[in-house]
Amino acid sequence: MAIIQYRSFKFYEPSLISSDEFETLKEVLNERPGFNINPPSSFVATFKVELIIFGFGGIGLLLLSLDLPERLQWLAVIPLFFAFPLLFSFVPSVLTYLAFLVQKALYYRKLKIDILKSSNYEEFIYFRLIK
Repeated sequence: MAIIQYRSFKFYEPSLISSDEFETLKEVLNERPGFNINPPSSFVATFKVELIIFGFGGIGLLLLSLDLPERLQWLAVIPLFFAFPLLFSFVPSVLTYLAFLVQKALYYRKLKIDILKSSNYEEFIYFRLIK
């Protein structure tokens, strides 16, 4: 039985924000309620190597579709040799990355709600503890 190895992503909640961070975020969110406190995550930066390999695989497919001499067609197969097996580990990696993004977004959404409905840091701590 073959084993498919893939990268797994998991969101770990950061430690509780300090009272200074709370006050800063509270002030910013009161001025701009639509402000996003969720730090950005980049799909392209996370999967840069895989996307480059898939790009070379796409070039290989393009070369195979052209009417080239047989010797050159073998050269086009080389990038496909690396790109095709990578697909089997890429799909589960992307699925765990999407789950990570959902968990992260939910955490920061709840954090934002707790900051907005808290009148002071102690109340914020209370809301975070009863989650």
